[in-house]
Amino acid sequence: MNIYKVNGIKSKAIYKKGSTPYPRIQSINSRGSIELGSPFITEWYFSSANTTITLPLYLNSNLVYNFTVFWGDGTSNVVTAYNDDDKTHTYINPGTYDISMYGTFEGLSFSGTYSANYITKVIKWGSNNFKHLRLGFWTCNNLIEIVDTEPIISSETDFAYCFSSTGLTTVPENLFKNCTSAVYFNLCLYQCYNLLTVPQNLFKYCIAAESFQGCFVDDNKLQLNKYIFYGIDEESTRFLNKSINFQECFSLNNAFTGVQGEAPELWNCNFGTGTVISTETFYGHNALTLSNYSSIPQGWGGA
Repeated sequence: MNIYKVNGIKSKAIYKKGSTPYPRIQSINSRGSIELGSPFITEWYFSSANTTITLPLYLNSNLVYNFTVFWGDGTSNVVTAYNDDDKTHTYINPGTYDISMYGTFEGLSFSGTYSANYITKVIKWGSNNFKHLRLGFWTCNNLIEIVDTEPIISSETDFAYCFSSTGLTTVPENLFKNCTSAVYFNLCLYQCYNLLTVPQNLFKYCIAAESFQGCFVDDNKLQLNKYIFYGIDEESTRFLNKSINFQECFSLNNAFTGVQGEAPELWNCNFGTGTVISTETFYGHNALTLSNYSSIPQGWGGA
């Protein structure tokens, strides 16, 4: 058993025999009670020696940062602020490394940083509550997989650009299951040119959502399915009395090269007293891209 110091507290890193060797921190807080924390784990690949990266902490002094990062090369640091110098690390040798973060880190935003080039997988979301993920993984072109099938824990309301311009080929069904307070998914998966499928029920539990504007714009390999936003037979209740913006949600500006799918029949949903913005929702699609294209009204971007 290894002893670490996490957030200034001596902690035990417990490894289960035969399991993946990521420590689960057990710490004694100032009140004498045991706290358990599950890490946020990401995979990174460096092709060259002496590569320096900076953790993409969102630059906001109102967010809390107080965590220990294990860099995957036998070293670790404690980070206590978004501008803490210890969020930067240099890898002497090239290779694949798993970075594990324990504690509180309320905001992430790669937002076009140079470090975005190196992250390849999200292995585990962990128990941290993300409060800011707008532009979270934007331009992480080599992010090809979210391994964890458990939902992300987040009280974030704005997921705009969160996974846009990534290399993802699909996303887990439960990804947003806990994001019941999320309001905006604008351009969330915009220009994901390798995205082939998205699961049923992806946004089913996002009951506070008000906008999916441009959410999947230019995902020209994406095979749509009918139940991205709601479950079977929920068309009459999912958006009842809600005002939702679907403008250009699935619009295409480039040639489609994927497998024919089925459009979510949003035009058949009951919005009750709510209003819906549907301009060019399915712009750029045709009978070759969507099996039910002929049913899409002009007001939703149909023929």
